[in-house]
Amino acid sequence: MGKVKIAIKSIWGILVYPLLYYITSTVIGFIWGWITGFYIGFTTILQGHPASIEEIEEAIMAAVDFRIIALISCLITFFIVWLINHKVWKNTKFWNYSGVAVTTMLLCAVFGLLFNQVVMSGLYYVGLFTLYIGHQDFLTDLMRGNFLMAIFVVALVMPFVEEVIFRGVVLRRLLNCTSTEGALVIHALIFAVVHGDFTQGLYAFFLGLVLGWAYMKFNNIWVPIIMHMAFNLYGVLFANRAGIFEPSSAVFILMTVVAVIACILLGVLLMKRYNNIPDLIIDENIEES
Repeated sequence: MGKVKIAIKSIWGILVYPLLYYITSTVIGFIWGWITGFYIGFTTILQGHPASIEEIEEAIMAAVDFRIIALISCLITFFIVWLINHKVWKNTKFWNYSGVAVTTMLLCAVFGLLFNQVVMSGLYYVGLFTLYIGHQDFLTDLMRGNFLMAIFVVALVMPFVEEVIFRGVVLRRLLNCTSTEGALVIHALIFAVVHGDFTQGLYAFFLGLVLGWAYMKFNNIWVPIIMHMAFNLYGVLFANRAGIFEPSSAVFILMTVVAVIACILLGVLLMKRYNNIPDLIIDENIEES
């Protein structure tokens, strides 16, 4: 019975963080939508032209700003995760940047940029055209309004918080109770599920595998953070590229070929340069020194 309790406690200690991230964003989105709907309905009544439920729903969808919801939910989630883990992070030097050269960080950033092209092209070339177009529509909607706000939230805040949660906490804890391969795949699956739909989940799974490998390889949380930021930045900068470069065009094909070759070469280079870093297997129950 004691082993069962330990197992349940371990599973809960892993799943509570992605659940917290998902629930927080859902609740913030619900509250934002409710407030927006109340405001729209109330103002239309004051104007003497009460809106129908359908009109209010359409107005809410047009007014809801995903970036604001994401920013608020990320800040709240990070604060809670920090409260729970800051002592462990201090004792394990979690935020320590040393050990990875600046040139390596730049290579990781380039890899992250190009890997976005590889994943998105993969959706198209394996026959998942509707998923590719659906993702482009999602990015286009996401970029509505202030472009700098999109950069700040999507390319900076969200990657930072997600890496702290999924690589810095979930993957680290999984490494203490399963094999390296198992931890890598399971944490990538969790990362995919939290993204909410099949399209985002599919690319999030492959991204999670790469970011998880990078974290274990370099034993430095800033490596996947930089790679994830670069990955999202590419999506922000080329949110409307489907209308500029058709996936079947020569330019798009060339971009994909270059990205695939470059990612392979960069991956090999990074593995050779950092082949002697110890495995990322740590004890989360470290007492405060």
